Amino acid sequence: MDITNNLVRSDWVTKVYSAVRVEGRRALALILDGFLLSLLVLWLSSLLGVEQVTSDTLPTPGMTGVFSFNSSRNLEWYWLVLVTISYFTAQEALFGVTLGKRVLGLRVVMKDGSRITWQAALIRNLLRPIDAFPYIYLVGAIAMFNSPLRQRIGDRVAYTLVVPVEAVAAQVSLSLTQKCTRMGVFTLGVALLFVATLVMSYFVQPTRIIEGLHNTRQGPFANAGNVPAYGVRELSRSGDTTTYEVTYHQEQPARNCTFEQQLVWHNFSGWQPSGGGGGVCTP
Repeated sequence: MDITNNLVRSDWVTKVYSAVRVEGRRALALILDGFLLSLLVLWLSSLLGVEQVTSDTLPTPGMTGVFSFNSSRNLEWYWLVLVTISYFTAQEALFGVTLGKRVLGLRVVMKDGSRITWQAALIRNLLRPIDAFPYIYLVGAIAMFNSPLRQRIGDRVAYTLVVPVEAVAAQVSLSLTQKCTRMGVFTLGVALLFVATLVMSYFVQPTRIIEGLHNTRQGPFANAGNVPAYGVRELSRSGDTTTYEVTYHQEQPARNCTFEQQLVWHNFSGWQPSGGGGGVCTP
């Protein structure tokens, strides 16, 4: 059986087996990319995430004593998957490397040693969640160490390899025009992401902030106990300040409540609660 899977150049076949033995460098590159990706996710979460209780239990009306809980503002899982796939796909398709791989001197190429294509980069990273399952890339590590070409599942399906950059420097080099064009596309993409995130945050985040207050029983929900559902509508917006009306039915004691919640816009961190305008509950 041809374990090279029809690699087309004999000179490349000769050196590829030693070139792919870079497991340690791949692991370090992944750690570095994971750190950079976590910073991006942290920023996106601060603008678009929803506050969730992460440990301990919220107090209920009638409970006495001192209570504490931990919470964090997080994106939904599907946004995390989309951001992760986009982070790796865009860099590998444009440059053949991520920031982590660049620092560690690695390159993603096709199995014949040519530059990775957009299609291959997308396929390779669409399968990344499977390789990462259930944690710390366990499935991908098992697949890689059982492959003579050190390919994880995404590499096998996309027909790609990860090798030291010096092993493929000649065949994957770009002209100055190509480098400038790709860097321009990448810079434009980053700028559009930044602007789109701020725009989405300005128009979408207020209701998600109120959802976070509901999840953590703060603001208009501070003394409400368990509130399965609530209504929210914008009353006014002026520059960096907006006010929402929050209505809900409280179960114990049974009554209908209406509150106003004010939010203030902060540059780069988005909308933040800034006290309420009072409220009333009626039986």
